[in-house]
Amino acid sequence: MSYLPNRGGVVDVDFGTLPLYSKEFVISDTNVYSISSVTAQILYEATATKELDEFEMDIINVICGKVTDGSFTILVRTVDNSYLAGEFKIKYSIIT
Repeated sequence: MSYLPNRGGVVDVDFGTLPLYSKEFVISDTNVYSISSVTAQILYEATATKELDEFEMDIINVICGKVTDGSFTILVRTVDNSYLAGEFKIKYSIIT
């Protein structure tokens, strides 16, 4: 089996206005295959709805799973059970 170079991207996820502890998102990417390994993390950059200093208060865990051809899921949740709302940027990497 040969491996493709590391690929990935940045995606905005939106929790909306109601505060939540966690939320699962489906990310579409044609570079993802069912045999891929995907990792992700919060990208500490301002979004359309949040200033950069708002991210310093959030302790966030990002878990990737359910990898299929063309998509994968990410679960974004707080580590300390605080609430999340608004947009976050997620940076992900794909290894196939």
